[in-house]
Amino acid sequence: MADYRSKRVFITGANGFVGAHMAARLMAQGAVVTCLLRPTSNRSRFDALGIEPRVLICDLNDPKRLDALVRPLAAEYVFHLAAERDHKTLARADVEGCSACAGINVMAAAASEHLVRFVSVGSALEVPDRLTGQPGSLHGKSKARELLALRILAERLNIRYAPTRTHYVYGPLQSRRKLVPVAIRAARGGLSVPLTGPDICKRYVYVRDLVEGLLQVPDLPATQQKVHLITSPQQVTNLAVVKMIAALMGKPITIIPNSFAEREFDRCDWDLSEAGTPLPAWQP
Repeated sequence: MADYRSKRVFITGANGFVGAHMAARLMAQGAVVTCLLRPTSNRSRFDALGIEPRVLICDLNDPKRLDALVRPLAAEYVFHLAAERDHKTLARADVEGCSACAGINVMAAAASEHLVRFVSVGSALEVPDRLTGQPGSLHGKSKARELLALRILAERLNIRYAPTRTHYVYGPLQSRRKLVPVAIRAARGGLSVPLTGPDICKRYVYVRDLVEGLLQVPDLPATQQKVHLITSPQQVTNLAVVKMIAALMGKPITIIPNSFAEREFDRCDWDLSEAGTPLPAWQP
């Protein structure tokens, strides 16, 4: 793994689930970490992890302010984790045929002779569905467009760019509405859990494993046409996960199957053979 001690590292989406864990890991290693947050972002995950990184406040869609804030950093490593989640914003971007998250503004602002590697974090949701030939969600479509735009800009600016993808990330400080925290609370309180169909599955990856994988990416040869896949090789159904949590906690969970409406990105088979190249020497 690259030695990040005293290295200048810039993280977007740093108050998010993965971003906060990445900031904490890098700061523990002695990196000089600067985090970019939206004006409306909170810092609760920073508080929970006991860290106080340097913070810049800016919207990614404000390229002039972003450039003024980021360029003086002379960042050596950039980890672009920011993603748009607002459904209306994603829908509008889909109509316009563009990405809802302006990663190209981040790359343009961070471009300098000091930049060693620009790493973006994408999702398995970008992978086209077999039936439609398109990503199965607005988020996936947006991230797929962003990847294409980042590749074009990186080539033009001669930036060593490394795109990555992961799948369902879980662990401490995950959103309370996600399946694993919901199941844990259900076991503690003797509650029921509404579930999708019994065959709906995901590839789970622990958040700190993902961070360790991302930190290894700058050591790899810079080939922006290759997407580094950082996720579990094993698919697990939502039903199996809830049963596993009940067994581990030694408490019963009442499962109500087929009571949670399936979403456009729910699948029974996450074939990621075309999603990227598994990250070498990394094990979840």
